[in-house]
Amino acid sequence: MYDERVKRSSHSFQKLDEQVGKFVRGSERSVLLNKVVRMSRENIPQMITFNKAAIDMEPWERSSNVTTISSTDAEVNLMTLMRDMLCHTIVPVVFGSGLLDKYPSLVQDIITLDAGVPVLLMDLPILIPWPGIARAHMARRRLWSVMDELQTQLDIYARGEETDYSWGDLDDVSELILERNKIWRGIYT
Repeated sequence: MYDERVKRSSHSFQKLDEQVGKFVRGSERSVLLNKVVRMSRENIPQMITFNKAAIDMEPWERSSNVTTISSTDAEVNLMTLMRDMLCHTIVPVVFGSGLLDKYPSLVQDIITLDAGVPVLLMDLPILIPWPGIARAHMARRRLWSVMDELQTQLDIYARGEETDYSWGDLDDVSELILERNKIWRGIYT
């Protein structure tokens, strides 16, 4: 039983590697890049909305500390603005729009986790009073939970059953992620 599962896992990991290779070299990359370019063109006019109320700002504006000086001038952390706008452009193209709709703090959790990777690699427990360790652990846990829930919804979607309404329509999830989900289902079923 165990040997069979190891063989199946090994074969599935090979299939995952092939799928990623196909994406890097194949037509799927062009499809995704074209969608990213199209969404970027839609988002660029709203890069800075000059709204003073945080509720009226785009998500990337809120995280980049935009301060509106006048109707045509604003002070902003440009690097943060560009990073977050690109994240809010790429994530829906790859994972579908439902992911950011359901978890609007996803991008910030990815950034927090990325900043905390060195601390997490030291395998320090969450209670150690080290700068950023608690935030990194909590962001990682939230991201695991989000990705687990997405995987569950994709499994339901693949069976042709009705998914949780809060995820919206999963028809816009990329072929790369749907194929990845299919391979993972092969490992764990």
